[in-house]
Amino acid sequence: MLQSILDWVDPTGPSRPVSGSVPHLRWEQVGLFLALAFGLTWLLDPLLWLAGGLRVPAATLVLQAQMLLPAFSAILLGLFFFANSPLHVRTNRSPARLFLYYYLFLTVVYVAFALASVAAPQLLTMTVAISLLLSVLGLLLAIVLRFVSGRPAYARLGLAGAPLKYWVRFGAGLVLFYALQTALNYVFGLGEFVHLRAILPQQPSPALSPLALRAVLAMFILGDPLWRE
Repeated sequence: MLQSILDWVDPTGPSRPVSGSVPHLRWEQVGLFLALAFGLTWLLDPLLWLAGGLRVPAATLVLQAQMLLPAFSAILLGLFFFANSPLHVRTNRSPARLFLYYYLFLTVVYVAFALASVAAPQLLTMTVAISLLLSVLGLLLAIVLRFVSGRPAYARLGLAGAPLKYWVRFGAGLVLFYALQTALNYVFGLGEFVHLRAILPQQPSPALSPLALRAVLAMFILGDPLWRE
């Protein structure tokens, strides 16, 4: 896994098993990604808090938009700023690149819709419906481009998918992380209880569907190069 990350950060470096040191890791690129990903995500938090927090009807849409931002940051930097990235516009000529552009477009739309729905709650039903439609179109686009481009082209861009065992392990890790987080909050008396039944009914029923769709789309973002041993 670590070698795959290094190949993405510096594809010109020698391909060999990693042992101990990471001589080709470009920390300035890592820092830029972390700053952009966390910065964009956290920028939405004070806006949601000022509007009323998780009890705001549009809270779910805001949280969904935040989930898109880390991959958005990686794709944006890879396409336009990191010249050594296989995603860069100067080297990425396969049809598969269209999905990357669509993902950037989808994220911008989601953030715009989230902000609009917080400012004008009456727009929530419309923005959720359009967001769901765009997510479905993104899934169809990813599938079509996979067959048009072929697996090698998708693999070069990190969009080829990953073995099921890694998704099971990754999912179990997330469950354990949130369980530990909840337990620590309870032990130290941090945060406050949020009753999901009081939040979810405020959302139109299709609002939760994009979560499953983006889980599928994530398979194309966190693909072979990231997970292959």
